[in-house]
Amino acid sequence: MIERLRDTVFTITENLGSNNSAIITSEGVVLFDTPLKPTDAISWRTFVNTLGSTKCIIISDHHIDHTLTNAFFGGSLLSHKLTRSKLKSNAPSMEFITDLLLHIDPDGEQYIHGDYAYRIPDITVEHDSTLNMGDTVIELFYRQGHTENSLMAYLPKERVLFTGDNVCENSLPCLDQTCFPEVYETLDFIINDLDVETIVPGHGAVCTKREALRFRHWLEDAYESVECEYRKGLTKDEVASKLTFPDLIHCDTERYRGYPQAHIEGFRRRSYEHIYDVLAGKAGRM
Repeated sequence: MIERLRDTVFTITENLGSNNSAIITSEGVVLFDTPLKPTDAISWRTFVNTLGSTKCIIISDHHIDHTLTNAFFGGSLLSHKLTRSKLKSNAPSMEFITDLLLHIDPDGEQYIHGDYAYRIPDITVEHDSTLNMGDTVIELFYRQGHTENSLMAYLPKERVLFTGDNVCENSLPCLDQTCFPEVYETLDFIINDLDVETIVPGHGAVCTKREALRFRHWLEDAYESVECEYRKGLTKDEVASKLTFPDLIHCDTERYRGYPQAHIEGFRRRSYEHIYDVLAGKAGRM
């Protein structure tokens, strides 16, 4: 279901993959992230086209669930400079994309052949920036958090913030590239420094600062659980094998088939391995 958050702001949060949003401006439609599944992208594009011509797509990070279907939409593609670099040098292989789509979107797999090519951002930012789209002001915040290249978008007049995976409402995402402790600083910025009424998270339902604070607590719990085992002297493999967290982002639901179970287990395992490496690096022990 597409939600109308403001007169000019729409979002959809019920698909497998990232949440996707559209902002109507006098200069065209601005999108924030695009769907993972081609069939969802085609449906979302049909709706977006009723709003106007797409002027720009803001991409929160380089992960496949935010970027795979960028090529299905028009307009300029805007990201952090590091996102462009990562996509240019290390975009997912067609073999990986095909295998994943055959599992999660077999009807959509056909659309990533032929003329399909992974789209590389043509506009990049390195610091906080502002997009002036007629009367609509969109502030872009670069904050290390879920990744080192995470980009958020903020509508100050509407008091709406699009966080990407710097906030997830329903569970932890994969944490294998999360910046600790910077992610806490980013969440504190959202919670304490911004005049925000509505948060569109990377995954899960539209929420508020209360859920952003809850997400911060989830991150702290995950980090501290690894730290506890680390101090006991457990190896990285032992820690990653012992700990787990509920993954409500990538799993099956009544509406769609989720990621393969091996992928989900891999997300959990790599999350704990990454936190272990962060702790080991701080202790000077690898």
